[in-house]
Amino acid sequence: MPPIVLAEVIDIAEKKRISIDYEELIDKIEENSSFEIYPLDINVLRMLKDVPNIYELHDKIIVATAKLLDAKVITKDVDIQNSKLVETIW
Repeated sequence: MPPIVLAEVIDIAEKKRISIDYEELIDKIEENSSFEIYPLDINVLRMLKDVPNIYELHDKIIVATAKLLDAKVITKDVDIQNSKLVETIW
């Protein structure tokens, strides 16, 4: 999971669109070996060029990271779903 996903959770919670205990979320992620926080590194930056038609930078980073890790993306974002660049769930 790219760290930008957690930053978006904070943003959505601050806008009162969701109610979440952010510290509890972080603790659960750290405790669960199924989750990995993958950094925004040079490999992700290189992968960005392979993410056409996703124009929101945050979404582009998420898709690039998922492509790099061959991971699924949990999203309602129509642009990501329609891109077919990664497998999406929702």
